[in-house]
Amino acid sequence: MKAHLKVGPNSRGPEAAGRLGPSTGRDQLISSRGRFLFWHAWFPLALFGGLVALFETTDLDLYLSDLFFDFHRGAFFWKDTWWAKDLIHTGGRLAVAGFGICLGLLWVASFLRKAFCVLTNWRAALVFSIITMAAGPATVACLKVVVNRPYPEHIKRYGGKLEYTRVLEGSPLTEKHYGGFPAAHSAAGYGLFGLYFVLGERRPKLALWGLALALALGTLFAFGQQVRGMHYASHNVWSAAICWFEALALYLGAFRGRLAGRASRAGVTHPAPRLICRNWSRGVAAFLSASSLRRLIFRRIWPPGDACPLPRSASASLRPRGLPPGPNPGKSKRLRQAAPRNAATL
Repeated sequence: MKAHLKVGPNSRGPEAAGRLGPSTGRDQLISSRGRFLFWHAWFPLALFGGLVALFETTDLDLYLSDLFFDFHRGAFFWKDTWWAKDLIHTGGRLAVAGFGICLGLLWVASFLRKAFCVLTNWRAALVFSIITMAAGPATVACLKVVVNRPYPEHIKRYGGKLEYTRVLEGSPLTEKHYGGFPAAHSAAGYGLFGLYFVLGERRPKLALWGLALALALGTLFAFGQQVRGMHYASHNVWSAAICWFEALALYLGAFRGRLAGRASRAGVTHPAPRLICRNWSRGVAAFLSASSLRRLIFRRIWPPGDACPLPRSASASLRPRGLPPGPNPGKSKRLRQAAPRNAATL
């Protein structure tokens, strides 16, 4: 019986369809890679280029800064307000730094006791998040040293002494160095773009929430600085682009496919974050208790000889096909106890 094959409009018969059949998986892989690069590289690059062209051909930077400037008093409305200076600027910087320190402590804890072995599957994700949080702001800080651009409060329009120039027009003539480009404070928020890639491999349904968190935090930091006359809107666009493309390059170059952890790569759902807290509390309680109780707790939770056990489903998925499951200690013990009885009856 002849097999009926569905042939495309450009094919020349079943032979052509048979020749195209083995390459279906490769074509799908290429298609998925192309789709990933389109949405993560080419589309953001086109969006960034469009925004740069908009700011370079119009006075949109000045228009957005005028919204927060009082031309009668000659000062920005909220330059010294507590919520813009202390809460968003100082408090936001400390919050991001504290978050990065917590990630570093979790990475160190993954090398410590067995109580923290659940963190070993998060080791690559923690390293990636820490590097992306540091790489973007570090690049922006280096550019601020190299590029000499004044802040909005330093131009004549807002009470300063310098002429306004766009980013690609070059810096105004001045002997003093100004570090007004790019925006460093918003880069601290956009540095969380790494969360999107981590969640994309571990919790795909939450990946867009991670992206939204980074965008919202970076935009909030940008708003807090713009209302104080410390940055133009275009400076924040450049900072966001730097952080995004650095995180993307780092992900594609070294971490793609490695952020999910061993159990997740085996097709097993990784333990929820609450399990990490539960194991953490068990480890602390075991450390503070007596030695006999500590040994009892560790024996019940992690058997000796297994430094970081996987769930049963993970162990079953990692076992080569065709091999029977391992021996059941309880069943073997019952067989040994029943053996003398059977001999006595005989």
